[in-house]
Amino acid sequence: MEMSKVVYKLMENELMRILFSGVTDLTYIYDSEGNILFVNKVFEKFTGHRPEEFYGKPFATLFDKENLKKGAGCLCGDSERK
Repeated sequence: MEMSKVVYKLMENELMRILFSGVTDLTYIYDSEGNILFVNKVFEKFTGHRPEEFYGKPFATLFDKENLKKGAGCLCGDSERK
């Protein structure tokens, strides 16, 4: 990837981070092939994983058994479940 595209991608990711930093709902963006482009910090609370760990992975990764179990605990008020 040429340097200008790399810089553009970094700026794009920073803009998304800023735009969605105050959102308290789960927020995600994926491409037409189902690859995750962005998830907000709320996913860290639900999954225990940093948002960056999801980037480029298939959308279904967000809903694997482990992440669903952790998310269910958060939704039920059990924020300690990991």
